[in-house]
Amino acid sequence: ESTASPSQTAAARPQATLLCCVEQRRERKVPPSFTKRPSDSLVEGVGRQIRLEARVSGSQPLTVTWTKDGAEVHASDKHEMSFENNVAMLMVKDSAVSDSGLYTCNVKNQAGKTSCKTSLSISGKAWVSPGLHLVKGSGEGTATFIAKLGGDPIPSVKWMKGKWRQVTHGGRVSVEQKGPDARLEIREVTRSDAGQYRCVATNKHGEIESAAELSVTKKEEMGGAGDFRATLKK
Repeated sequence: ESTASPSQTAAARPQATLLCCVEQRRERKVPPSFTKRPSDSLVEGVGRQIRLEARVSGSQPLTVTWTKDGAEVHASDKHEMSFENNVAMLMVKDSAVSDSGLYTCNVKNQAGKTSCKTSLSISGKAWVSPGLHLVKGSGEGTATFIAKLGGDPIPSVKWMKGKWRQVTHGGRVSVEQKGPDARLEIREVTRSDAGQYRCVATNKHGEIESAAELSVTKKEEMGGAGDFRATLKK
């Protein structure tokens, strides 16, 4: 049986110590930290989808929770949560004034924990989707505008052409509103229907509007009613 000489044993010790130190470095856990935070404060309107996002780093596994005014937020029809690729997300659906509060994103792992806060304020002020949408396929020679509304209470709507002329229901024109959805339809469009159309939404908190420019062009191969095509002017 062979035995190592004292010099051989001494030479092996530093190597063993070095390997031990390397192994310890590999096992060292990095506490969580935020590389991207949501805004410190947000003001949004009623009826919107509000998305809060934070990007985090640190040793896995990382555990993420959200709280509102100190109470934990759970996944539900109102709240959607995810944590993928180190991005923590909380979505508040169909926002209401009662969703206002202080939201906190809490992250922890074996090495520590951290958090960041966002103050969310939901305003009942009226809002209308930016840029009126012209429905495609609504029929040759027909222009149909739709607008999405929000606010508390839901605002009432009037449609305007140009600066002063109000567009009302009757004849070739149909105007309707069902809750948060407003609609203006103009049938058998002519060149005189071209111009700027505005959807003006109003509730007790104020007034806001959205506008789009309607372009009407003649189709060369058709005559009579419906011989014009309505498009949004770019």
